[in-house]
Amino acid sequence: MDTERFTEALNLDPEFKIAARFWNAIVRLEIGDETYVLVIRDGRLDSMTPPEGNNLMTVARNYDIEISAPIEEWSKFFQRVPRPFYQDLFSAVTRHNFRYGGDMKMFFAYYAALRRVFDFMRSYTNVAEEAK
Repeated sequence: MDTERFTEALNLDPEFKIAARFWNAIVRLEIGDETYVLVIRDGRLDSMTPPEGNNLMTVARNYDIEISAPIEEWSKFFQRVPRPFYQDLFSAVTRHNFRYGGDMKMFFAYYAALRRVFDFMRSYTNVAEEAK
């Protein structure tokens, strides 16, 4: 994933801007064996560390929110038209092999922003697949 282009596009999205306003967080996202670190500052995705940028210190630090699942689960979640209970992060967590943790008050307070991040990832993943 081109994390710089993803970051730019997400920060231009009006829906994300509204949902993420005032948000400051570090989100650890595990997609199979790959770990992404999303740093949100003042309602903007400040940075998104790609998997090749990970080292033990990056992966081991504390996060406000952590979301993880095996790659097989993410591939179902990121389909253009996902199966039932893969359309939304919360249903995937409650019905499938997704895990989440960290500050639950923050998770639910900014759930709309998180959902928008994953909606963008879904569309970004499908566009990249179609380009191949």
